[in-house]
Amino acid sequence: MNDPFTTAKGGLTGNGLAMTVEREDIDLNRGTEEQEGFVKAVREYFEKVFGTSDDVTFDDVKNKYIIPASRNQYVIGLTTSTMIKLSRYAPYEAMFHEAFHKLMEIVLAPNIREEFYKIYRDHNKGELTDRQVAEGLADMFVDYMTARTLPKDAKWYSKIFKWFRIAGCALGMCWKYGIRNTRKMYTVYQNMNSGYYAKNSKIYEENKKRFVE
Repeated sequence: MNDPFTTAKGGLTGNGLAMTVEREDIDLNRGTEEQEGFVKAVREYFEKVFGTSDDVTFDDVKNKYIIPASRNQYVIGLTTSTMIKLSRYAPYEAMFHEAFHKLMEIVLAPNIREEFYKIYRDHNKGELTDRQVAEGLADMFVDYMTARTLPKDAKWYSKIFKWFRIAGCALGMCWKYGIRNTRKMYTVYQNMNSGYYAKNSKIYEENKKRFVE
């Protein structure tokens, strides 16, 4: 099957930026109560980061994924110029992935976005499309958040391993992107989680036009 989200280097496809996972990564057994818990967590995170979750929608409960992307790859998260859509069966890290897309592709000023795009391109080989860069940057934020997130029922010793995960994530980024660039990325990450953008952000129309129809 052809990937419906492939795009040229100059812009983002009108179908949006899609988070794809393999079938085994979809929580197919998530019940009604767990689905509502997921929806609540997503809305709370978007409200914390952006001050609103009005642009977040969820796919029909009957659908385990939004659309198939390729063989054994399924779209469970989607960001477009006007909305974010998530499967109710998506893994929790999907909220971080799509939130970062919204920030980087729509909320941040174009010159700041291009600075981060350049950092990513300069330290990753190959002729990368804008979509590939956008997905790579979002995955980096997921790694950052995953290192910091523990389940509510985590054992006491998990906090020790959490420290090592945090340190490992930071060292890995410094090794690949350099200390200065890592600091820039961490500033954005920390601003997201502190609620800075909920009070100090706007939607740039120029950014929305990058989603090629």
